[in-house]
Amino acid sequence: MTLALLRTLFHFGWVAIALLVVGGLAARRGGWRPRAFAVTMIAIIIAALPPLKNLWEFGVFSSTSWLGLSIANVALPVFPGDSAKFPAAFRDFEIGLARGDFSPAASQAAATPILWLGWTAAARDCPDNLEKRPELCSILKSNGGANFNHLEMIPYSEALGRDALRFIHLHPEVYLGHAMGSAMLFVGVPSWVDAGPIVTPFQSYTDAWEGLLQYRKRPQSPLSSTTTIWGHIARRLGEVSLPVMAFVIFGSLVIILKAIEDVRLYWQGRRDGADWLLPALALILFATVPNLVNGIESNRIRYSIEPMLHLAVIHGVVVVRQMVRSPLRH
Repeated sequence: MTLALLRTLFHFGWVAIALLVVGGLAARRGGWRPRAFAVTMIAIIIAALPPLKNLWEFGVFSSTSWLGLSIANVALPVFPGDSAKFPAAFRDFEIGLARGDFSPAASQAAATPILWLGWTAAARDCPDNLEKRPELCSILKSNGGANFNHLEMIPYSEALGRDALRFIHLHPEVYLGHAMGSAMLFVGVPSWVDAGPIVTPFQSYTDAWEGLLQYRKRPQSPLSSTTTIWGHIARRLGEVSLPVMAFVIFGSLVIILKAIEDVRLYWQGRRDGADWLLPALALILFATVPNLVNGIESNRIRYSIEPMLHLAVIHGVVVVRQMVRSPLRH
């Protein structure tokens, strides 16, 4: 259940995958046990209740109101600099908007500096003292931020999701470019770094850590954009922290390799457990969904699995040290 509760986009499907994979592997010895099977099914049903409730009440099988908007965030040329990085796709997107090839939601999104706020143009605020559920009609939250639970968000997100899937077929390079940028953010940017220019009371503390990790936030400029894949990769490498990248990649390799070894030995009956399997499933979850579906804040999402990565790095260093010292003893 932890996988479902960490963040809203990690829906019950991943819980089902994790439980069924672990249960299926355990069934290798002695078959499915009725109690284990019952617990697995109960956990899946509990995790499915929120999206089922939303399907019944709002017609959307999701735990959030912005799934389609998340995909549009990766697939559409709406980021600053996209007109220079993807000129053909950007031009076709503007022509399609003018011809009415895309939904009105796409026109709203294009007319708004921030994609996630396009729905506010058509949204109506709560009537005074008449709404029992202000979380569904209030445009702003109590802290002044946009309320993404507003009912107008649902059709806006659904329409953008359909537009995004269509645009992926027309110009897959936009989706691939944004997904690659998100992946670089995931592997190479400190988890506390926010996309906006936020200054905290601990700014000097975070600045010191960023200096130690050789990371310096650089503003993106359309003039520095490039349309070649190698130029794009080189620019991205200049925007990340190489120590953070080494930490994430090395820790991920340790987790995946140890999980493969555990599963193989357990399958062969040579090991009593596969301890690294669940961490590997969590890593796959956090490394795919944020980058392929969401496309933003993937470094901050990575924060949830960083303790696991730290343990993997420590284990990997110990193993490498033993491998290096072993031949010297002989």
